[in-house]
Amino acid sequence: MSDQPVTKNILAICDEAIALDAGERAEFVSRACGDNRRLRESVESVLRAITAAGHFLMPDEDAILPEKDIVGELVGNYRIVAKLGEGGMGSVFLAEREQEDYTQRVALKMIRGRFLARELVERFNAERKILAGLGHPYIAALIDGGTTADGMPYLVMEYIEGCPLDEYCDRHSLDIGERIELLQKIAMAVQAAHQNLVVHRDLKPSNVLVTSDGIPKLLDFGIAKLIPADTGDGAMSNDSTTLFGRQALTPDFASPEQILENKVTTASDVYSLGILAYTLLAGERPYSLASTSQNDMMRSVEELTVPRASTRLDTVQSAAAVADIAARRGTTPQKLKKLLSGDIDNILLKALHKDPDRRYVSVAAFSADLERFLQGLPVEARPDSFAYRLRRFVARNKVAVGASTALATTVVVALAVSSWAYFQAEAARAEATQRFDQVRSIANLMMFDVYDEVIRLPGATAATAKLTSTAQTYLDSLAGSEFSTPDIRFDAAKGYERLAQVQGGVDELSLGNTGLAAENYRKAETILLELHEQWPDNNEYALELASMWQVQAGHELYSDNDTAAARALAEKAIDAYAAIVPGTEAITLRRIGAMVELADTYDWDGDQETSAKVLREAMALLADFDTDPVSNPPAAAAEAKVLRDLGNALYYLDDIEASKEYLRAARDILATILEREGNTPANARTLAVTLFSLAGAEVDGGEPERSLVTIDQALHLAKDMLDADPNDAGARQVYAAVIDQRALILSELGRFEAAIAQAKESYETSLAAFESNKDSNTARVLSIRIYNVGQIYLLANDKPQACSWLTRAMDRFHDARENGEISGYDETTLLPDIEERQNRACT
Repeated sequence: MSDQPVTKNILAICDEAIALDAGERAEFVSRACGDNRRLRESVESVLRAITAAGHFLMPDEDAILPEKDIVGELVGNYRIVAKLGEGGMGSVFLAEREQEDYTQRVALKMIRGRFLARELVERFNAERKILAGLGHPYIAALIDGGTTADGMPYLVMEYIEGCPLDEYCDRHSLDIGERIELLQKIAMAVQAAHQNLVVHRDLKPSNVLVTSDGIPKLLDFGIAKLIPADTGDGAMSNDSTTLFGRQALTPDFASPEQILENKVTTASDVYSLGILAYTLLAGERPYSLASTSQNDMMRSVEELTVPRASTRLDTVQSAAAVADIAARRGTTPQKLKKLLSGDIDNILLKALHKDPDRRYVSVAAFSADLERFLQGLPVEARPDSFAYRLRRFVARNKVAVGASTALATTVVVALAVSSWAYFQAEAARAEATQRFDQVRSIANLMMFDVYDEVIRLPGATAATAKLTSTAQTYLDSLAGSEFSTPDIRFDAAKGYERLAQVQGGVDELSLGNTGLAAENYRKAETILLELHEQWPDNNEYALELASMWQVQAGHELYSDNDTAAARALAEKAIDAYAAIVPGTEAITLRRIGAMVELADTYDWDGDQETSAKVLREAMALLADFDTDPVSNPPAAAAEAKVLRDLGNALYYLDDIEASKEYLRAARDILATILEREGNTPANARTLAVTLFSLAGAEVDGGEPERSLVTIDQALHLAKDMLDADPNDAGARQVYAAVIDQRALILSELGRFEAAIAQAKESYETSLAAFESNKDSNTARVLSIRIYNVGQIYLLANDKPQACSWLTRAMDRFHDARENGEISGYDETTLLPDIEERQNRACT
């Protein structure tokens, strides 16, 4: 047990004692501290210091903001709306900041109490410093802060509309797998804090709010501590331990070393996260330290034994309560015990080991073991026996194992016979290895060096098709070879990913073969998952896997029209990027790219509010970057894509003026990059798509003539791309979209003949693309082209033609709905528009 002074409840006792008359204080302190000599001496020491400091530490009653009703008052730029609650350090209020075009709701936190002890102010300021250094999608963000006229510090934080973690899980009856996935997201946030040298020290359900769409947000870094950068073991030095800091904890979720007042490290958060996981999965905390005596709690912790989660339900007295716990996890009591027994038991016990050195080395390692459980792979939290690994292998491969058992005798005989050939084979192996290295070099040369040169040539598609066909053979040879080492498998994975982008990518020259592209994306993902599983600390593998998920997300969205799959992949990419240490600017830019992909999935589903929210979070990550297109083109390009997509979201939210502002800013950045780096297919395509969106916002914003100028700029870029290579499926897609937009703009100007001709050209181009590659996205695009021809005929008052085209569009969308290939936006916005115009045309 530590010999350092016991500090439990010092602040609370002082807060009450200072309000009493001097004659009453001694009796109150004696009663409050009881026989705890250390506690009494510490309280008396603090009270003497307060008395000596006079009014510096004891402000007038009017300066004590939280003790009076401040609802309706203005704190800084924020109007207090309601009190949300109190914590150990301050009170939290709901507040609003009214802007010209919107109202921002925030959570505003202020110190409470009868005196502003220096330590309390320092802890409050430390929380502000900590939050300012943390930027993570699963951590509630710091927005603002300041000091009131009375000298009261306050923080302004992201207001989370959600419910505590345990309530969310029970309310939605999440099963064990879904709860683990939610825990893994929380682990990502805690790991991000650790990577920024912060130990949270108060992980509990009430400090994790979950939004209605299942996004967890980690709150309350009020008792968190910064880890000195030179502390190798992740421990807080003695200098960071303060009189009041050590007593701030939640006993039932605190680690043993916190209660025993020993050294606190990142392992303490592993322990608290373990209790959180135990509670979510088993429905009960592993134990309770309800005693108000710190001495009793210390004794309890020293004698502590954590029960297995699978046995915890046996101690619940009410059978009805046990049934309810299981039902809230979508199962029965018997099945829940079986789910928790074995791997889950061992994972939780490892996280909750009393000795910090025997726990998981990091929160990320804890999360990785949970992922192994979900994947049916062997977990680290148990003896690595052959029998155990065999059981896990059999569980994953029941059919294959059943078939292979019949071959066992044959294998034994074959092994005996083949031994004599070993030395003879070695010579052949040496020659084969040399040839294999040549294959590896050729594959890398073709997919990276040669391709990068070929893509710049006019008419590159034909050469690229031949290149990819040969590369496919080489890559399959690499991946399936007996000589495959981790480095070779990694080369193969990168090759498959690049090959898929060439075959059916969305951001560069594409052959339009989305089916083959999807197959190669899956091959790359399989290899990268295996490598990352075997070497979780290899940043190169982790980064490539995250990149793989990001490009897959775009493929699922833009080729297969599958928003659910795309969203899941984008979220995995975001989490993976955030977990990589150290988090460089380049990695953060990739993470922002994945956030753009995530926002696009919400936009695709017609949820522009959420799309805009994700994009604003991405903009916040860019705030500290140099985004000048001249000095830092990668950051500028990332910012331009965020601005473009935010402009698109605001367009559908009917904020046309803001939409135009964002889209013009994106256009200017991309135009500068294109001018400086050259008219590459990727640069031209990105700028053309941005101009396409801007033209739509301008025509709907009452600027049709300006819109026509903008779309003609896009048309110039699109036509140059298509002229350079008529077989480039991506260039054809951009060209068709641009001339379709131009047709709609011409119709707004009353130039119907030209508009119809342009719309039909777009339709013919999209029809040719559909005939060569009948995926769900090209089918959807073709349906939209048919619809646009129909609505232009309707504007021209040619109802028979309008009725014919709109009916065709309607039939195609109804077929897509029956096949489950319709997006949320199509369902809620596009389809009703088609129906309304069809009724007008055909009546």
